[in-house]
Amino acid sequence: MNRNSFCDKSNALLKNAENRTITNELLMSYGIIVYPLKMPMKIKGYTHKFEEVYIVFINSDYCEECQWKPISHEINHIFNSDFSRLNSVEKIESDNPY
Repeated sequence: MNRNSFCDKSNALLKNAENRTITNELLMSYGIIVYPLKMPMKIKGYTHKFEEVYIVFINSDYCEECQWKPISHEINHIFNSDFSRLNSVEKIESDNPY
């Protein structure tokens, strides 16, 4: 897949996330799995890369409506290639605020 095609598809996926119309099937086609997990309330979500799959953990204590913003935020990290950056977490987060 060329870079422009990838960018077009990632932008479409992010737009779906922002509009809350994203489906698990669509996410899985990008190698993304969303998994609700009980976490401290101050953690909204985080992503773990395992081989070629990204697992987005979302705080299960937040209502479904409140989970969309962290899902979109974590998808941004994936499409920004943040997992291959050598910057600190603080720098990466400051480049991709909620």
